[in-house]
Amino acid sequence: MPFNRVIPPHLRRDLEEDFKPFLPGLLAWVLEMPNSEVEEYVRNTDKKVKSLASYKEEVLLETNPVAQWADNCLYINPEAATFVGNKSQNPETYLFANYSKWCTENGYTPLAHIRFSKTLVELFQTHLGNLDVTRHRGNKGTYIKGISLKLPGNQHLPRPITGNLEDTVTVSDSRSDSSMTDKVTAENPASDGFDSNDGCFIKNSDENNLQKNVLDNFSLRENGSQKLHEDELDKDETSHQNQVIHELDKDETSHQKQKNNELNERTEIAAKPSQPSKPFIASDTNRHANRHSTVTDDNETVTPCNSDCNQSSSPSEKKKENQEKMVICWDNQYELGKLVLEIPESELILITANYTNEQIKHIKDAANRAWQIGLNRDADYNGERVEIMEARSGSREVKVRTQGGSLLKVKRGNLQPWLGM
Repeated sequence: MPFNRVIPPHLRRDLEEDFKPFLPGLLAWVLEMPNSEVEEYVRNTDKKVKSLASYKEEVLLETNPVAQWADNCLYINPEAATFVGNKSQNPETYLFANYSKWCTENGYTPLAHIRFSKTLVELFQTHLGNLDVTRHRGNKGTYIKGISLKLPGNQHLPRPITGNLEDTVTVSDSRSDSSMTDKVTAENPASDGFDSNDGCFIKNSDENNLQKNVLDNFSLRENGSQKLHEDELDKDETSHQNQVIHELDKDETSHQKQKNNELNERTEIAAKPSQPSKPFIASDTNRHANRHSTVTDDNETVTPCNSDCNQSSSPSEKKKENQEKMVICWDNQYELGKLVLEIPESELILITANYTNEQIKHIKDAANRAWQIGLNRDADYNGERVEIMEARSGSREVKVRTQGGSLLKVKRGNLQPWLGM
């Protein structure tokens, strides 16, 4: 699942402590869940949790051009038998001709004819779980049963990948005679009891009623033992409340002091052992003095002396905006990589001029994770800038041209996006 909202470390709450009061009710609710329902959540997670299924389909479509074509141009038809054909035949009748035409219109390189039908059947059987889609060979050539091409007038038919999502999920509940229907979690999190602004869990009225019923039932079971100790519990409760209030006051004072210290020491970055520290961005009042300084792993501020030390020109608004965006998504490698790939090379060099080697490596790893190899794009091959000339889908080798004009075939794993750093 993607985590699109990243909370800065100094604003993160101790969620374990926040959820402690809800653990008894949650445990009781889980224990009352039927075994069959638990098995359904484990074995058929995609069907029970629609948001996971939706994200899985999104990733499949982004990484598999055959899946994109199938979702747009095919529909499930158990009675159909559609011939594969070849590229030169009618695209309204034959699968491979239709697929090749779609690739040309959308900028993709089509698969080889011999791999196409195997890949298509594997998509339906392995990724979509539809075992009714099968490949056969007849006198007129290879055909695939279970799917048909969408002709004009059939565009309203459900898509095979994204067109079969249901709006509701029926969940059996042993505590009532009827079934409970929950909304699909693919909706905005704010509609299901989550605040999309602060990322914190908010109890809604349904959850309060459910928890109250569970706790009431739990209390009735132990009613006998509670009556024997009512007086002692009242005394303990009063003493415990006073102690909790006193501890909360101390914690609040300590938390406020800690927050003030963090605001006063913004120039220091506590680098994690497993994660490079975020780059420091100077405030508006001292940006001219500190625009060339950086913070090392030893918490020392280093200002290199060069010919620009006495100049007072401030960075452009675009550069400052990109700097802030990089700091915000620093811990999310995929989002950081996408952002870095969108920044012009000259601007990226200026932004990272005083970054540490560890921070530069973190940026390169993030960019490599989000990078997709494409034609007429520059890449980094063993530190040398090369141009990608040929990148076939499914092939492990890529043809590149060096600065000297030589053509080489290199492995995909040895290429990284060229950032100029």
